[in-house]
Amino acid sequence: VETGLSQSVQLIGELMRVVPTLALGETVESTDKLEIHLRCLLFSRAILAGIGSGDSSGQNSAIDKENVIKVASNAAKRDAATIFRFSNSARWQTKTLGAQLASCCFSEILKSVGTKPTETRHLNISLANSWCEEQCRKSRDTDGSLPDSLLAFHLQELVSSSCMSSVASLDQSELFSVQESSLKYLSLVISGFSRIPDPDMPGSDVLQQYAQQIYSVVKHSLGSLKEVQTESSFRVFVSGGDTVSTIIKEKMATEPAVLKRLVRPIVPESDELAFIPWGEKIFEPPFSDGTYSSMIKRAKVAFTAEVLFGGVPEQEELLKLVIADLVKNVPAFGVESAILAMEGAKVLQEQGLSLLGTEDESCKDEEATFSWSEYNADSTTMEFVVRSWPSSARGGLTALSWAVLDETRAKTEKDECHKWMQVLGKLVLVGCEESIKLLSDKSRLYQQCAFGIDPEHVAVECLRSLGVLLQLDTSVELLDLSGIDSTAKLLQGNVVGPLLEKRGTAFSKPVVRELCHLYNNFSTQLANSGDKEGEESHKAMVLSFVLHPLALIQQGKLTGDRTSLVATVINASQDAAARIVKKGLVSDALVSSLVDFLATTVLQAQDSFSQSLHASAKVLLLECMNNPCVSSTERQRVALLMAQAGAWDCWGLLYVDSSAPEDRESLGVLKQALTKATGQETHLAQLSAVSKVVVGASMELLALVILGVGTEILGLMHFYGTLASTTAQNYDAIKRQLCFAESVKVVIGFYQQLLQQEFLSEFLATVFETMLAVLRFNGLPNHPSKEETGDAALGRLVAQTVVHVARTSPEAFKRCMGAMSEQDRALLEFAVRGEMTGYAQSTQGQAPAKKKLNLKSFK
Repeated sequence: VETGLSQSVQLIGELMRVVPTLALGETVESTDKLEIHLRCLLFSRAILAGIGSGDSSGQNSAIDKENVIKVASNAAKRDAATIFRFSNSARWQTKTLGAQLASCCFSEILKSVGTKPTETRHLNISLANSWCEEQCRKSRDTDGSLPDSLLAFHLQELVSSSCMSSVASLDQSELFSVQESSLKYLSLVISGFSRIPDPDMPGSDVLQQYAQQIYSVVKHSLGSLKEVQTESSFRVFVSGGDTVSTIIKEKMATEPAVLKRLVRPIVPESDELAFIPWGEKIFEPPFSDGTYSSMIKRAKVAFTAEVLFGGVPEQEELLKLVIADLVKNVPAFGVESAILAMEGAKVLQEQGLSLLGTEDESCKDEEATFSWSEYNADSTTMEFVVRSWPSSARGGLTALSWAVLDETRAKTEKDECHKWMQVLGKLVLVGCEESIKLLSDKSRLYQQCAFGIDPEHVAVECLRSLGVLLQLDTSVELLDLSGIDSTAKLLQGNVVGPLLEKRGTAFSKPVVRELCHLYNNFSTQLANSGDKEGEESHKAMVLSFVLHPLALIQQGKLTGDRTSLVATVINASQDAAARIVKKGLVSDALVSSLVDFLATTVLQAQDSFSQSLHASAKVLLLECMNNPCVSSTERQRVALLMAQAGAWDCWGLLYVDSSAPEDRESLGVLKQALTKATGQETHLAQLSAVSKVVVGASMELLALVILGVGTEILGLMHFYGTLASTTAQNYDAIKRQLCFAESVKVVIGFYQQLLQQEFLSEFLATVFETMLAVLRFNGLPNHPSKEETGDAALGRLVAQTVVHVARTSPEAFKRCMGAMSEQDRALLEFAVRGEMTGYAQSTQGQAPAKKKLNLKSFK
């Protein structure tokens, strides 16, 4: 570009000699793509910063991190040197190309490092430092070459170049083309580094040190339309709004005051919004007044809908605080957002395109909301309106749903909101079906969509919009039940089935995540639905959709490639099923089938994938067991299965419910497990389960538990209290305290149930015998034992237990103390006295305190 503008004949040859890595073939065939993209990125940075020099002064032969960074920077400067031979300062066309090249390279780097940027050395500065030091050490030891630089080392250069070019100007005139490309470049930098921890400031992200610089640039871009309203300035405003969206979605700004300052320029003023009843014609096409004023309002509505109204679910509560201050008329905003969504859909349909921008003449809505003869927008405006329809629909539905749930709103206003929501409901159902069909069709996967519409973005927003509607009590009236059923079947057949059965269709994580939320939303809708006629088939379809992942497991169709994404879908299905069962919306036969399936299949498998399903499976199982149709015999059977599977938390709850004195089988499994288990986590789970059984147990059940596992419980108390084996001495100290405390909790449970029994003193004598051994081994606070592994915290816990016994059953305590040996009685009395009066500092082995000289006495 620079060569051509200088009327040089060396255009192609010179550029290829300066930047050989721009050749696409070399990039594709190379095994060092990241290094090539980084060099191109630094080359673009040199152009934007106006730095081009082949000088290598200051560079030395040392193999260290500083030299690694210098070599990479100097290489980029040498690449850019030829550009600056034609002009001391690169022309704006060249800078625009440089910013576009930087965006392209940075985007490719983000794709290469995957979805976990904090775990890659290319972005994580701490990992980059460790890797570079190791590689430099190896190179020094083997006389090797200098390692390649990493992207993380050049963060300051990337931020400064993108920010500087985002406010580029020439002779007091804004260079909008450069600013637009540079803002996209800046958004990618934010996406890549926003969640990377700062090694020099624990608890802070690395981009926080550049936050004010970035916010200042964004503010400048959002003010681009104040002085001049042109297509170029509007594109800069849109790029600035996209950057704000990135900042919020990446959680770079999390303080309400900062968020308010950021989003205030993209939130429409109250006088710009109007609550328009459905059916009225909208006579405000773009440029109807010859200016961009109406389009500016559209852009503000679109960005507010995208960012504030449901676009960032993780920060919903925080964003609600911002909305409360900046958006005073939520229903009016919901209507304006709905109008914008329908406007985008109408632009597509009027041109014979589907909601994804693909050719489709079959569906055209006849209900126009504005006069098409006056809709003479430029290409930038049309592209913006079209691409923002999915987020505008979701934002409009969110705002309208809040208005419907607001008890202070008038009924007439709520009725109008319902009408708008019905129209948007039809729109998002169509968008959902079209996007899922396109994404699941391999032959159309790479089909180009008009206006740069992203089918994945449409799918995510439509699924999220559908979730907003399903959570309302009036969802059955707002949505066409046949449309919901059709969408559910499509998701079940095109997304859930292929994902779990590995049939070749792969959806991205965002789409699958929204699908998982939809399980919850469908269960909510099913719980809110009544017993109206004609809804039986819909309820059956929803129930089939929710339970479909479990049906695939039962049929043995689950894929062998069991990824975390598959586990996420199954867990969401089980959570939704638990809510449906809790509401009593399933038949007794289905409850019995679920109990048998969960107890004999899901919870019996012990591989790592199956264990990731156990938490939600246990919740579902317990909800099923609470159903009256489950008999006592079935509870005992399931309790035994849970004991055999090691699901001790479930066993504890089920064993209490069965509470039959003849149920000794599962207790026998526990007895064997307490004897054989060696892990702290296992012991902790077992002790916690026994503790739940003991609390409030009948005397028959308590006697069964004490006779069955009482000896093993005291054995574990002694095991963890005295570290009775070499294996125990290697245990984690914190987990040791937890296991010992849980065993004491079980013993106290035994004691509390036996308070009125005549043999209480004999029981205490057995318990105190174990506690005395623990006291001798661990000592007390300020009175440590001679054992290196002694823990005074355990000794104090014993003392607290003895004090509790002495206060609640003094007679039994006295009888027990009277039967002890003199040494044992003295030790327990010392522990009780210390706990009641405070542990005095031991003076044994301490030098006498020196007397202080009082100079006042010499006056």
